[in-house]
Amino acid sequence: DETELILNSFGIAEPTGGKMIGANEIDLVLVPLLAFNHKGFRVGYGKGHYDKFLAECNNEAITVGISFFDAVDDSIDDINQFDIPLKYCVTPYRVYEFD
Repeated sequence: DETELILNSFGIAEPTGGKMIGANEIDLVLVPLLAFNHKGFRVGYGKGHYDKFLAECNNEAITVGISFFDAVDDSIDDINQFDIPLKYCVTPYRVYEFD
């Protein structure tokens, strides 16, 4: 209740006065998404921002997608060399683990 928040350039409330850390220092990343496939690739409205961020994280970071729906077949069409798959995805029905 005492944390002061300000709106960033995307209109998202962020806390002020916190300590900045590098992406390579983060151990766990929760990733919202619209859809994902059985290989851990996802579709969302992030415009590549999550992939850019995940590329800066250390290889040991645990990446967990959060979805309301189960995995779709592997027909997500727009996968490219910059897409980084998740390690896990949690849905209301199960937890997926990817290679």
